[in-house]
Amino acid sequence: MATDIPRWKWRNREALIQEIDARGRIREIQAHYDLREALEAKWWEPLLKIGLLVAGIGFAVTFLHFLQRAVDLYGALAAESSAPGPSPETLRIVFWMIAGSFAAMLVTGLLCVEVLMARIAAMRRLNQLQAETLAHLSAEVQTLRSGAPAPGDAPPAGPAEA
Repeated sequence: MATDIPRWKWRNREALIQEIDARGRIREIQAHYDLREALEAKWWEPLLKIGLLVAGIGFAVTFLHFLQRAVDLYGALAAESSAPGPSPETLRIVFWMIAGSFAAMLVTGLLCVEVLMARIAAMRRLNQLQAETLAHLSAEVQTLRSGAPAPGDAPPAGPAEA
């Protein structure tokens, strides 16, 4: 029989159950600490938010600059042509429609990233609360196993005899 449990432990059922229980708890604790470390705030996360904001502003400025250049170029080409072209008012309306839709898209993208970051922060807080709850419950179980009364479970004091 291929197993990593020594043969001498097969006879002692209680010791075998305790060892299997301890191994399972060690795995759970290690998995908990690994997940906790993965959720902890990193030093570079605020820099990521600032970089995202700067990149969004730079992208918007660049887009608006090239859009204005394209509208000016189209207006100049239409003025040189003998065919009737769009009026400057029409070009201005098209410019602001494209710029407005781009700004809405950019703000929506930034807000989506901010919502995701807020949810990650909430998950971190939830993990911290669960760890505190588990520590409290573990302490209560230890007091119950030791036979000592838990806090608040002490019997009421009887009447004082005179």
